[in-house]
Amino acid sequence: MNSGRLQDNRIRLVVKSLSAFLGAILLVAGLVNLFGYVVTGLIAIVGFLVLWIATGQVVSRAIQQPNSRTAVPQSKPERPTVERDSKIVCPRGTYSVKAGGDHKIRLNVGKSDPVGGLLEEISEQPFDYYIADDPNLVYFKQRNFRKFKPIAEDHNEPAYHVNVRIPSDGRWWLILDMYNLKFSRSVRVDFEEIRPTDISPMTEQVVKPGGQSAGCDKCNFPQTLYPPDSERIILKSDRCAQGDSARITWRCNKCHNTNVRYWDRRHPLIGFAKIR
Repeated sequence: MNSGRLQDNRIRLVVKSLSAFLGAILLVAGLVNLFGYVVTGLIAIVGFLVLWIATGQVVSRAIQQPNSRTAVPQSKPERPTVERDSKIVCPRGTYSVKAGGDHKIRLNVGKSDPVGGLLEEISEQPFDYYIADDPNLVYFKQRNFRKFKPIAEDHNEPAYHVNVRIPSDGRWWLILDMYNLKFSRSVRVDFEEIRPTDISPMTEQVVKPGGQSAGCDKCNFPQTLYPPDSERIILKSDRCAQGDSARITWRCNKCHNTNVRYWDRRHPLIGFAKIR
């Protein structure tokens, strides 16, 4: 049916084109006087054939093209993979802490989340910090340091590199402590964001649930110390001869004396046997 309609359009197009062609011939009627009617008729026949061939090509191209109303199946676009956004541990910035007081910051973390970054006092003054959950925060506020067991802490330094993994769900806090200090402090907190696919040596560290008890050098008040990694698990008072010990410091919660200990690896004993 479409082919018959195209053929009718073809005939109409030829007739209109021929009329226009003959009109042009009439415009140059003066040529008739030169060539006569026979030559003019031949010219008309040649023009008709040329137009017939040209319109035939146009019709054949139109038949080969698909109907614009026919629905063409389209491939569905691939659904982009959306990764979970990074999680901010806590707002970065500088926190002011009054002399003799403390300041707690809620951490946006859950079980197995790594917490790593930098804590520094902008005037390079010493301060203490702890990372603890709700029950231990209560012990801290009560100054019940026999029960207070933070998962990370350090004392009497102007800056710290924090590197710890949260062992359980619940609410966790960063505590900036200025106890027994005469001047206020401004501490900048700059923790790294937690990325779901960003696995670094820092995030592979696992905090051990237990630790070793060490007494204060001055008053022998006990303090639980945790190894920094899975290799350095021996607590010593002096640095080892190999020089690969990890130095830690803490301030006694009773007399506020600063203590130093070293976590060391297990080094194989090498000896010599005398053969007779």
